[in-house]
Amino acid sequence: MIVKLLETKSAGGCGMIVGQFNAYWVKTISPESCLKFKYLRNILNMSCLSRDEFMEYANDKTCYGWFINDVERYREPMPYDKRAPQSWCYEDDYTVILSIHKRWSDKILSGEKTMEIRKSYPTKGLK
Repeated sequence: MIVKLLETKSAGGCGMIVGQFNAYWVKTISPESCLKFKYLRNILNMSCLSRDEFMEYANDKTCYGWFINDVERYREPMPYDKRAPQSWCYEDDYTVILSIHKRWSDKILSGEKTMEIRKSYPTKGLK
């Protein structure tokens, strides 16, 4: 599944699609699994989140880690003329538009962030 990064205008973003990646797998992250120190440490390392950031976001609910591969930064950001999704939306059966803050898109596009944490995930387009 192709995931296009739509930088939100908040926190200095441009409001356009700045790049993309291939989400090749999604991992279920349950509250119970986060009680294991080594497991949680790996999730935090891949997602570039602090423990506090993750716990506040997850709020004792199941989350999903989207594994990131084949990252591409666009030479020129692409305008997005539709209403930005709250979290993500389908563009077609194999492409998702992901709303994301500039801080996180920069980490994904630099290769530092290898997992995106969300409260839901697309079921179309994953193998």
